[in-house]
Amino acid sequence: SGIRLDGATMYSAADLLSVPQSRNRLGRVVQDRTGLTGRYKMELEYKCTAPRPLDPGVLPDNSQPSLSTAIREQWGLKLESAQGAFKVFVVESAQRPTEN
Repeated sequence: SGIRLDGATMYSAADLLSVPQSRNRLGRVVQDRTGLTGRYKMELEYKCTAPRPLDPGVLPDNSQPSLSTAIREQWGLKLESAQGAFKVFVVESAQRPTEN
């Protein structure tokens, strides 16, 4: 199992790495700052299992490298920490819809 992208831009790869499953493993949102504009075929062999087993008595499987290590080793991309703008929607209140 893993990630397979065909005709992907670096922007779309970064976007995919920012979905909640990847973001939880990486600990942050990913932005493309490579400057690369081409389209690429990319495959990442990485078993996307839950970070913690559902059974608290079972130890997590730490036999595979971290996601950032897999990205560096398989895609040749280095993820670097940086500050940037992050747009957020804040829900300040909620109400049940009324019938029309």
